[in-house]
Amino acid sequence: MRIFLLFIISLFLSFNSYCQLSKPDFSQIDIQLSRLCQLRAHHVFSEQRNEVMGNFNSMMLEAISHPLSFNYPFDSLERCIYITYSSDSLVRCYSYDNLDGGSFHTYTNITSYYTENGNFQSQLMIPEKESPMIGFDRIIRLNPPEQKLYLFKGFGTYGGGKQHISFQLFKIENDTLSECFDCYEDYSPLFIEQNRGQDFEIEFDQKTQRIEAKVYRFDNETGFYTNEYDLVYYSIQNGLLKQIR
Repeated sequence: MRIFLLFIISLFLSFNSYCQLSKPDFSQIDIQLSRLCQLRAHHVFSEQRNEVMGNFNSMMLEAISHPLSFNYPFDSLERCIYITYSSDSLVRCYSYDNLDGGSFHTYTNITSYYTENGNFQSQLMIPEKESPMIGFDRIIRLNPPEQKLYLFKGFGTYGGGKQHISFQLFKIENDTLSECFDCYEDYSPLFIEQNRGQDFEIEFDQKTQRIEAKVYRFDNETGFYTNEYDLVYYSIQNGLLKQIR
């Protein structure tokens, strides 16, 4: 226990020294974050879990808050978490599993981005409403560009043998990236669930801004999805996501 605490302290102190340079040494920051990220997997069920997770989260937030982090590749860290750029390269998202143990997964999502005025911002993404636990792996800038609207594709899994994906709309206003609930036909993001093991077959046409999804039919008696499905189409037009058929 004592040796472990000394190791965490030394890692944290060296990380801070790299961050506080006039030009942060992101090659070393990348290595330190990667080491701590991998260490999390070994302490999912240990007494040190909360300390490891807390230190990793605070180090991630500190590193990403620096503008020079935006274009740094983080090659080592990317082996441990999802790092995604938007299609216009103005938004970057870092997503990672919180490793709570078991089959119910929660995620932390941190974004950094440049506003239309060229200001750099970073923030921890906190859901404004109750929503499925999601990690993001794709970000698409939508047309028309003046709407400053982004489509975030996410993934996740619950207990009970289910997995899900979501499509959520975010907008940059007043230098803040936030979910646009008025951009949904029913004020809720697109959420598709199915059994684990069933393949997600979803296509997004960026030119027409349409989503085609295979949606499996739910069996109320078994509590699982059958292999029968419907092809469902959604459209994003004039800043509104809605089902078209």
